[in-house]
Amino acid sequence: MRYFKTFIGALIVLVALTLLLISRHTSHPQAAHVVTVHQPMHRPAPPAALPTPAQTPAAPAAPMNALVGEAVDRARAEQSDLRSRQHDLDAEIADSTALISAQKARIAALQKELQQRSGSQP
Repeated sequence: MRYFKTFIGALIVLVALTLLLISRHTSHPQAAHVVTVHQPMHRPAPPAALPTPAQTPAAPAAPMNALVGEAVDRARAEQSDLRSRQHDLDAEIADSTALISAQKARIAALQKELQQRSGSQP
């Protein structure tokens, strides 16, 4: 159970980090391409021409979203599998506990019978 909690914690951290990186990437898609040129004080800076849609590089948000979606789907499937395994193990533990208690009762009955037999013999 301890490893399961650790796995879930690590999964949450991984998803949060991925979402943080995606939000930073999509909120500033052209920030990596910006070049700052310092102009002298006596000349005004020329107006920057806006790039046309044909010149603007396509943001790779769709592939990133697909990758994140796949990772989330894989994590959910793995989490479902782990829950199923935990349920199976809990059922095995319950069965083993019932079997152990039945064996203890049988041993106690056999010990009582043995004591009765040894007490009745001279």
